[in-house]
Amino acid sequence: MKRFLFILLCFIVTSNCFSFQIDSLINIDSLNNVWNNKSNSDSERLNSLSELVWHTYNFESPDSAYKMANIQFNFAKERNLRDWMGNALIIIGRIYDKKQKYNQAIQSYQKAINLYKTHNSNTDLGTFYNDMAIIYINMNQYELALDYYDKVLEISKKNEDYDELDVYYSNMANIFARQNNFDKAFEFYSKSLSIKLENNDRVGAALIYNNLGVMYFNQSELDLAIENYTKSMNLRLMLGDKTRLITTYNNISEYYITIKSYKKAYDIASKAYELSYEYNLFDDMEFSSLYMYKSAKELGLYKKALISYELYKNVCDSLEFIKTNNRLLSIQLENNLTHQNLKDS
Repeated sequence: MKRFLFILLCFIVTSNCFSFQIDSLINIDSLNNVWNNKSNSDSERLNSLSELVWHTYNFESPDSAYKMANIQFNFAKERNLRDWMGNALIIIGRIYDKKQKYNQAIQSYQKAINLYKTHNSNTDLGTFYNDMAIIYINMNQYELALDYYDKVLEISKKNEDYDELDVYYSNMANIFARQNNFDKAFEFYSKSLSIKLENNDRVGAALIYNNLGVMYFNQSELDLAIENYTKSMNLRLMLGDKTRLITTYNNISEYYITIKSYKKAYDIASKAYELSYEYNLFDDMEFSSLYMYKSAKELGLYKKALISYELYKNVCDSLEFIKTNNRLLSIQLENNLTHQNLKDS
């Protein structure tokens, strides 16, 4: 599982369990009621709509989220609420980014940034520039991404606001790692890690150790990879951070498969599967069941291999079912909003 875990502000999206979907449905109804109640203040209504857009967005329904964000933008524009207009444009930019329409995403961000600048609301510009950088990362435009991080660091220094500095350093390290500039990647991972350790941010430190492990794994520096994976695992075990522990377990299982230590690979992939099953994290189940299958097959445990492969296929089918179910939910939400807008008009 060769992947970097970017620390993204409001950008992290994971596959969710069925119980989460049920909770979200209840929450969505509540948010819908706040938005539709004209006796509420504009701020309350816009806040609920913005939250509603994010629920739809997280349900992998970018088209519905896009329409709802435009409703938010027009509502705010009518009332000259520029911060809420900017908020809607940021959401639209993130939706375009999700749909890989990067030029439109950048245009939406630029409009939002101009709104915030003219309104003298510069406190969030660092966050927006961070998001812009992430879009350029997705476009493989790494130099442009780094230019935006230079702006982010300049704003942090100017405002003496260093709260997110470790996040920016970490994301810059990920860029350098993608460029195969491993010396620079290590330098910025180290900067980020130092801040996290100084702030006793053990959750963040575990993330950096995991990312370092991925970087070294991709360089075939396997001893350094397992050293950092182990540090990440130990921290997450100590913190009881079970959901993130799954990622480290899967990475370690892949490491053991690479060095042909298939028994260890199967055992730790089994732990990852048990935890991901407990929390209904289907993306993680997909990796762990695949690694169980690969290692069991190499061990000649063909019955276990077959069971693991069936688990893997079932997880893939479940992920497809969730996506379909979420698309249906978005259609229902969209119809509800359209109906309400017709009533309002």
